[in-house]
Parts: sequence; C-alpha cells; structure tokens
Amino acid sequence: MTFEIFLDILIIALLSVGIVYAVILEHRLSTAKENKRELAQLIEQFYKASQKTAAEFVQLKKMEDDARQALIRDELVFLLNKIQNTPLPKIPQNTHLNSPAYGASRSQAEQDLMKALNSIK
Repeated sequence: MTFEIFLDILIIALLSVGIVYAVILEHRLSTAKENKRELAQLIEQFYKASQKTAAEFVQLKKMEDDARQALIRDELVFLLNKIQNTPLPKIPQNTHLNSPAYGASRSQAEQDLMKALNSIK
C-alpha cells in the first residue's frame, strides 16, 4: 500500500507541476497575443506616418521649386527695373572699350554688359 500511495503522490505532484506550467504558459501566450496586437497597431501607425511624410516631402519639394522660381523671377525683375531706371550712355559706333568716351573707369562687369548691349544694336 505504500507503493500505491507513493505513486499517487508522484502523479499528484506531476499533475500539479503540469497545471502550474500550463497556467504560466497561458499567461505568456496571452501576453504575446496582446503584444502582437500592439505591434500590429504600431506598424500601422508607422506606415500611415511614413505615407504622410512622403506626401509632405513631395509637397515640400514643390514648394522649394516654386520658391526658387519666384526668387529668380524677383531677381530678374529687380535687375530689369534697375536697368530701366538707369539711363544708358550713348556710345558712338567706333568707340573702343577702353576709350574715355566709353568709360574706362567702369568695372569689368559693366564693360562686358556694355559690350553685349553694343553688339545687339
């Protein structure tokens, strides 16, 4: 009879260990399922944020191009207004670039501009 009691106690102990292991495993599985749901939500939020960022990046590039074009346009308008408000000197046809009539004291850029304007005439 002692052998039967020993076997019963052994079976009870093994079943108790199995039940405790099953409870721990069930708790870990429920935690893993909850983490999986949270991870899925996190991935979905990250995807939406990346799509929004991509759309805003395209819009930002367009704004950059528009600003660059506006800046160039404004610079050209400024230069044209500056040229229109500044009277150009009358230059005789046979005047040399470095002659006093042409304005030898002018900067090289002004001389180049005047040369270009004379070649258009």
